Amino acid sequence: MSKRIFSSFLVAILVTMGCLAADFTVDGISYNVIGDISDRQVEVTSQTTEYSGVITIPSSVTFSNMTFSVTSIGSWAFAKNNGLTAIEIPSSVTEIKNNAFYSCRNLLSITIPNSVKSIGACAFLYSGINSITLPNSMTSISYSTFSGCKNLTSVTIPNSIKSIGYCAFEDCWSLISVIIPDSVTSISYSTFSGCTNLTSVIIGKSVKSIGRDAFYGCKSLTSIEIPNSVKSIDYSAFMSCSGLTSVIIGDSVTSISYSTFCNCTNLISVIIGKSVKSIGYNTFYDCSSLSSITCYAETPPTLGTDVFYNVSKFTPVYVPKGKKSAYENAKGWKDFFSINEIDTPTDVQNHISGQNKILQKVLKNGQLLIETNNAIYTLMGQKVK
Repeated sequence: MSKRIFSSFLVAILVTMGCLAADFTVDGISYNVIGDISDRQVEVTSQTTEYSGVITIPSSVTFSNMTFSVTSIGSWAFAKNNGLTAIEIPSSVTEIKNNAFYSCRNLLSITIPNSVKSIGACAFLYSGINSITLPNSMTSISYSTFSGCKNLTSVTIPNSIKSIGYCAFEDCWSLISVIIPDSVTSISYSTFSGCTNLTSVIIGKSVKSIGRDAFYGCKSLTSIEIPNSVKSIDYSAFMSCSGLTSVIIGDSVTSISYSTFCNCTNLISVIIGKSVKSIGYNTFYDCSSLSSITCYAETPPTLGTDVFYNVSKFTPVYVPKGKKSAYENAKGWKDFFSINEIDTPTDVQNHISGQNKILQKVLKNGQLLIETNNAIYTLMGQKVK
């Protein structure tokens, strides 16, 4: 049969069914023909009767003596199907489109095969999934993909992911820990905003930018280390992280935008990298527990208004050797009563790790210490024991 005759034959069948979009249903699952009909590919689509229980999507489906490969899950295919509890996706599927599982509040279990190359925006928005492992065939996470998944406790992000879209995990209240792999180059705005039970975040060494509100309101987060790859931190990135006690800002950051750590009321120690030139207004606003400020910049960074509002002026400030006078005469910095020079103005971690393996950073009596395989050091590179 020629391609033209084949096409006319299939269209005739579909018109007879009253479905110009090439819809048909087999074994309780509805499909749309996609692409050129001679390709014999279909996507799962929505239907008038809600899907429920456990759905197993076949890798191929036969209709009217024609076999089609199931290659995608269409937009809104299972949206608001609250009776859906689990779904099995075949390895023939390469794409999950926008809003595919939107508001499937009782969908708890899903396994995404390695064949899937893309997951659309809001695909699992407000769904009930409790864990997700993304396949290494994906290169990006779209915006709001898992936003509002209040039962989500764990997510595995593969090394193939290069970017994480805005609000991707916003308001995932049960999410506990996240490892952002070294392949990721940017964290967009509000990515983890409102993840109130998030206690641990490891930011990969290739991330260049952290967007606004990225970790806003992550009140269980206790410490954050911003790697040397990061060049910019947008405003309110860590605002209202009330459980945050220590912050290390890497040496590539040139500016810290306004309100970045505003209302981090339990923040005890902050280390500012040597390349920072400016700190925006309200950055450490109401960080009333701050008891140690270390700044490796040889030229005092310019400060916006109220950067250290409600921070005690008796808080000790540690600056590079030979730069005490510069800080004592710089606007904002000169308001502190105790400015001290440190012996190691370069990156203390690199200095220490030259002969040791850094195991962890610990807080003891309000002081941030670096524990290695051989000894424990202060942030000034002084050996404690």
